[in-house]
Amino acid sequence: MIGLLRRQLLQGLGLLLLLLILPSALAIGSYENTIRTDIFVMRPDSQYIDSTGIPPEFISIEDLYFYGCLPDQDDIPIRLSVYCRENNEFVDLETYQWGEENCFISSFNLEDISCKNLVLQMEYIEDEENRKVSRDIKINKLTTTLDKVLRNQYEDGGWSTPLDTAYGILAMAQYPDVFKWELNSALEWLKLNRREDEKCWPKQRCRVATTAHVLSLLTLAGYDSDLRIMRDGNTYLMDQLDYHGTSDSWNITIWNHPTNDASVFDLECAYSYLPSGSSTETTSEFVVDRTSQYSFLFTAAYDSNIQTVCTENVIVNVSDADGDIFFTYEGNNMSYIIPGVCWQDPRTRQCDYRTTGYALMTEDLETTEEGAVISYVETKLLSGAGLGKYLGSDKDVITSAMFLYYDTSSTLKENVEDWLLYKQTNEGGWLQENLLYYENKSWFDYDDDVEDFHDYILMDQITQGIANTFYVIVALIDESYETTHQVIEDAEQWISKNENEIGFNISDDEMQDEDLYGIFLSNKSAIINDTKRNAMAFYVLKNNARPFLKIQPKLIYMDKQSMELSLVNPTTFNMESLDYEFSNNLGTYLEIEEKEYIAPYSFRRLTLKRKGDEIPYEFGYLKISNLGDEIAKIPVIVTTYPKISITQKESSVTVFGTSKKLGFTIDKSSHTFNCTLDWIEPGISSQRYFTIDSQTTLDIDVTLEKSQTTEKTYTGSFSCRASNQVFNIPVSIKIKQFSSKPIELSPMLVLIENHNEDSSVFVKNRLDEALYVQMSFDVPLDGFEFSPSTFNLFPGEEKNVSILNKVPLDQGMSEGRNIVASTLGIQEQTTFRADIFYEEPKTMGMITLLIFVTVAILILGVGGWFAYTKRKVVLDWYQNKFKKKIGVDKVKRRILELERREQIIAIKNMISLLKMQKIDDDEITKRLLTEGFTKEEISDAKKTKEEDLVDKPPEEKKEKKKSEEEK
Repeated sequence: MIGLLRRQLLQGLGLLLLLLILPSALAIGSYENTIRTDIFVMRPDSQYIDSTGIPPEFISIEDLYFYGCLPDQDDIPIRLSVYCRENNEFVDLETYQWGEENCFISSFNLEDISCKNLVLQMEYIEDEENRKVSRDIKINKLTTTLDKVLRNQYEDGGWSTPLDTAYGILAMAQYPDVFKWELNSALEWLKLNRREDEKCWPKQRCRVATTAHVLSLLTLAGYDSDLRIMRDGNTYLMDQLDYHGTSDSWNITIWNHPTNDASVFDLECAYSYLPSGSSTETTSEFVVDRTSQYSFLFTAAYDSNIQTVCTENVIVNVSDADGDIFFTYEGNNMSYIIPGVCWQDPRTRQCDYRTTGYALMTEDLETTEEGAVISYVETKLLSGAGLGKYLGSDKDVITSAMFLYYDTSSTLKENVEDWLLYKQTNEGGWLQENLLYYENKSWFDYDDDVEDFHDYILMDQITQGIANTFYVIVALIDESYETTHQVIEDAEQWISKNENEIGFNISDDEMQDEDLYGIFLSNKSAIINDTKRNAMAFYVLKNNARPFLKIQPKLIYMDKQSMELSLVNPTTFNMESLDYEFSNNLGTYLEIEEKEYIAPYSFRRLTLKRKGDEIPYEFGYLKISNLGDEIAKIPVIVTTYPKISITQKESSVTVFGTSKKLGFTIDKSSHTFNCTLDWIEPGISSQRYFTIDSQTTLDIDVTLEKSQTTEKTYTGSFSCRASNQVFNIPVSIKIKQFSSKPIELSPMLVLIENHNEDSSVFVKNRLDEALYVQMSFDVPLDGFEFSPSTFNLFPGEEKNVSILNKVPLDQGMSEGRNIVASTLGIQEQTTFRADIFYEEPKTMGMITLLIFVTVAILILGVGGWFAYTKRKVVLDWYQNKFKKKIGVDKVKRRILELERREQIIAIKNMISLLKMQKIDDDEITKRLLTEGFTKEEISDAKKTKEEDLVDKPPEEKKEKKKSEEEK
């Protein structure tokens, strides 16, 4: 009674604690309408998640989602982190705005921390004080026991034995929907692999113990007599029950054995019967002949001993008043103990308390018979009591646990419960000192036909401890112990620690024996992978495994038009009927590629897409269900997505010296991007970090390592980040590098101050290759022209370019310009200034005009007279003057011919230079046109052969011209 009151007090305190923290527990997995300052854990609404436990339990490979809120305090930032109590490990987490309130959400992969007791933390600063809100969660180590059970199932649905199959069913029945096919095929296997006439197991050699054990496991798995094999099995068990009243009359019959020698006629026998608990013994001596038999009636009493002793072999039957035989003996010395109301061990013909316990767990007995069995078992359990209220140390843990499970009213029940709790080890399991242990390693030898707990597997101490712990936990949970009770938590930890361990080892010397060591490893593997052991361990650790899915990325931040998700199944569960559902507010904006099937320990790729380009800020969940049960609840945040493109203005540039400015065009969303530019090839460098906010262009100064003449393509990439999204944009540019600037102009200032005053500028080629140069003003200037305006410069050559002054005499000018020399796509400049003054002529008077006319007439008259009188001299002079003019014209024509030749050479050189840069013909023609050449000049230059540009003797030219005319 004291133990019962203590348990009721603990349950009352637990209920009070649950009521105090219920508001927090209800918040798990939902975003409340009324937000408070707290931490909220987000979980799927799954039937396989025990949400009653405080703190909530997670599996060590799950993804954890939680958010912290500070309502009505939008200006206070929140920091989220996790902290391990065991090793003080701390992880600061990345957060995202969650909802309209001041809430921030984080995700964390529990595989990234080795911890049992984890603390979720929210920190913030308020009133200049650092404040903290925390919540505890418990992390359970993932169990692999269910994997081992499933691996041992054969294609026909069964395991190696009926008992193994029942244990496999018990493990899988924790998830009846997920393992529906496996369960149905296993039950069908049990039906087909039982004895045909008695409907019991095993098929070849039916045993009460095996049948009762199988049926007890099916009962724990949730099956009842509606299942055919359960109904048939219970019928068989009832037939095997030794049930009788304590005052029933029994009969013992004795007769001569037919195999005795014919000379043996009269046998001398003695009979004795001592009822249990009585001191009065009934005895009789008699003689058995060949033809007669002797019978004795007695009142059957449990555990009473009947003995017969004869001089020769006889046959003895023990039967009830109806003639039903309980026991038959052949021999000369029989000792039979009348069993209690129980199921017998066929070898000893005595009560088998373990088998009786299995049978009682089926809970399908008649009330009278069940009461009689329990009463008898209780009497036997009490017989060993001797340690106050605890049962004797010789009692079996499993039998006692089964008694606690099936008994509902016995006053002994409290003692059994207290004894079981007392027998729990410090580490949490239930072990017994009298376990089978063989110093001579005889556990290497075992009987393949044995199918009960006496199987060789259970000779291992840890396996026996797992079996003991399993039955105690079954009984305690049936007694309404919560999974958070310290007794059950300690048991879970012990099995979790030992699920892959064995309770024996071999010495270093024995390891040197290859045969012995091989046998040891084989048996070790058989023990660790045994179906019975793993099914019992899993039943205790079922909160440490369940169907669930993970997704990458863990938290979906939808800031792009589409994204690829990896759906991961890290469990042994085969998920064949997946359904996807967004929160109501997200279904309008998002759609996901649905894949219905995902195998154990595999992943599937899914594509998540927006239904439109511009979507307002939304938050919610993607829920994934299997067979109607939620197995994933993933936070989704939808926001405007960043986009950016960076385009080079030129695919190739020319660099003179070591520096150049590269131009890029920016096309992007309204986001601010933080970018880096990294070059792959060595020898080039530039500014690395950029912030791109509102600009549409980007000019970057690049520097080449060496000053040289070369041509090379440099590659690199921009890496730009915005809203946790990274954009990698490649860069590839061809650089034609020259060691210095191509040309040099002098002087620094060219000044013209008078009409008819020309000037000049010197242009020098600083490179080691020919250049084509074009002269111009930066802004057109009427009245001046360059002679020549285009020309070629050989390497190192310097040319004097005339600036011809054609300003009309009746105009003045005061202008400033830059003289520009263009070549290879760049320009060099020097300053030009024109300051020319003009004064208007004064107007003549009448007298001045008459004088001017009179003087002109006199001059003309004198000139005419002189010309007439000196006409011969004048004529000779004029003829000589005309001949000189013809010579001047020839010179001018020669100059024009040279200029044309230079123009053709310039065009051809420019074509050659551009072709060296791998520029196509159309682009070359465009370049020449921009340099001021006409299409006719370009065409003539392309047609003119090189030999036509070489000076030839006049005779040769005449012959060639004559030949062309004849043609």
